[in-house]
Amino acid sequence: MSACIRVRIVYSGAVGYGRLGGVKQVMRGMMRTDAGLGVVFAPMVWSDVDDVIDEYDAMWGMHSSDPHVAEVSRLLSAYCVYHYIALSTGAEVARMNGRFLGVLMTRLPGRFPLFGEIGRCLEKTGAELDAGELGRKMLALVRERFDEELELENRSKVRDATQAEVELFIVSDVARGRGVGRGLWSRTMSYLRDADVKCFYLHTDSQCDVSFYDAHGMDCVVSHHSDARPSEKDEESATTGFSGPMGDEMFIYVGDPRRIRRTTKGRHHKESVQALRGEER
Repeated sequence: MSACIRVRIVYSGAVGYGRLGGVKQVMRGMMRTDAGLGVVFAPMVWSDVDDVIDEYDAMWGMHSSDPHVAEVSRLLSAYCVYHYIALSTGAEVARMNGRFLGVLMTRLPGRFPLFGEIGRCLEKTGAELDAGELGRKMLALVRERFDEELELENRSKVRDATQAEVELFIVSDVARGRGVGRGLWSRTMSYLRDADVKCFYLHTDSQCDVSFYDAHGMDCVVSHHSDARPSEKDEESATTGFSGPMGDEMFIYVGDPRRIRRTTKGRHHKESVQALRGEER
């Protein structure tokens, strides 16, 4: 994995931070710099969206020299990013010397959406993909995957046992060893604690480094083999090399932000975890 961490959670973003009320929440939304590493953390703004799409495409896109395939790949990545933004109520990005290094998007039910205009972008991009054979085929796979994730949530009843979700967590390859992922994660956990979140959840898959969540004391409550993936016998899919979000194994992790650990797997939210496992397995 390229330090990618596909999941789901959120702050109130660039527009919504002020609506949270209170000095602590507003101050958390302001730009902060890690003086030792030179990494700047700040609430996501609209001008960050293209950078997130580019990083998503670099990580999971169709790496092809064919201009048409490359165009479809960028559109698919845009569609996926718009999908996660539409679900989010906040997000934070990391940069160094102006270069985009990572993003973490989250969702808290009842909070204001991150960007109100994202619905139009999602609809427009979907229509552009539907206009071509390759785009239509790959879009159908992505939508099938999103439906699969929703079905897993419904079957496990994970939303009933949690108060927040991590939507998307990406850290660029060039950010390795700079504390970017750790910084985004720790700031999010602090925000969730301030919001009195007792348990949150996230989706991830075998394309990503799930050991990150194990090491931080989260529990995997759902493990599922996905059928929403291009078949190896599909010559076109094999040629395009589209991968994400398409890991063979899908997982749902839950955690308590008050008890998240850095390196040791802990026992937390035990009752909810056992209940979820009992429903799924």
